[in-house]
Amino acid sequence: MIDQYLAKYTEDEIACIDNFPHNTYYQFSLVIPAYQESIAFITRFFSSQLADDNVLLIVVVNQPDYDTDLTPQRALFEQAQGLGSTTTLNETTVYVDVKNSVSDLLLINRFDQAIPQKKGVGLARKIGCDIACKFSHRNIVYSDFIASTDADAYLPDNYFKQQTLLTNSESSVKNKLQNNVSGACYHFTHILPKNADIHSHEDIEHTSVIHSATLQYEQALQYYVQGLKYANSPYAFFTIGSILLFNVAAYANVRGFPKKSAGEDFYLLNKLAKIGRIAYFPDSCVELTSRLSSRVPFGTGPAVQQIIDLSNNNKTYCYYAPAVFDELKLINDNITDLMAYNGLIDDYAMNQWFELLSNVSMEALYAIGFEKFIEQHKNNAPQQRCKQWLVWFDAFKTLKFIHAVRDIKHPNIALSEALLTKPF
Repeated sequence: MIDQYLAKYTEDEIACIDNFPHNTYYQFSLVIPAYQESIAFITRFFSSQLADDNVLLIVVVNQPDYDTDLTPQRALFEQAQGLGSTTTLNETTVYVDVKNSVSDLLLINRFDQAIPQKKGVGLARKIGCDIACKFSHRNIVYSDFIASTDADAYLPDNYFKQQTLLTNSESSVKNKLQNNVSGACYHFTHILPKNADIHSHEDIEHTSVIHSATLQYEQALQYYVQGLKYANSPYAFFTIGSILLFNVAAYANVRGFPKKSAGEDFYLLNKLAKIGRIAYFPDSCVELTSRLSSRVPFGTGPAVQQIIDLSNNNKTYCYYAPAVFDELKLINDNITDLMAYNGLIDDYAMNQWFELLSNVSMEALYAIGFEKFIEQHKNNAPQQRCKQWLVWFDAFKTLKFIHAVRDIKHPNIALSEALLTKPF
């Protein structure tokens, strides 16, 4: 599986391994895409306890093709090489043997050859993770997992220890079959910039506004995943690119990060959840810096800007009503009765099942293509039908169902009201 992925679907940058120094090995790999970043996140890593864990830090210095100013990216690439002795592996990759560290740095140049706007950060992450996948397959990196984060993230001291615990907990074949962890998410919280260049009362106030809006959005993210858990969704996990960990074989199985300008984390985890379990590390918290960003069309940056704009216009930030999760729970709690039906799913079986639902749930299901799904799988064996349902009613379809319920009967309400009235 990994051989096939490496041969057919990876990015060209993996060729750097052919010139990698012999007899050089690492326990872990960590991938970070960097655009318009200073060297601070790299020096922070190598001055932390994390650098004692024998890590190959893979930094993809990238630039979208709509930006013609190479200065920040070139400065980062050149300054990072000053951290130790360098070896140029090929025209895009430089290996840095970092001075006085058991961890080292791999720098990928994707700013001279800019990344197409539509492929964005998804391609940047894929380049780095494809390299990590190749290094793991060659046993240059020993861990069976690839870690992914961002330049604005502050990683906890036990960040890599979680991989060790995960691997040890699956030491037997039985446990591997039971757990089948394809990916994982770290706990997270947003913090004020730790080393912000703040010189005035206006700067302090501006930073505070951004942080306050970011915390509101964080509440919305937490609330959404809590709602999915309450509704017994198998897709109840966070999809944030800076808190991800995934199994190398699983990554290859789903053909890596989608090459998208946003949502690449959502779509990768959505695929990983269909072939394994997404674990969660509640005792290992990644701190994310509250800051505005217009680098992606949706996600944290645009959402925070929206919250600020609403506040400036004396309007309230609204989010999904708790009732949408009640409707989702109805579906998830009762779907097995239909999928495991022993025989053809005919009109009688459908009508019997619909008695368990509300009119809103029924209408929302049909709005997202449920009728076509049943038509395609009504003759399948129950076991196969149940499997197909989990694949079809995935994180994306779940979101579409929630939107349908919202549009049919339960419109968004103030986030503060949703948090007060939620039954979970």
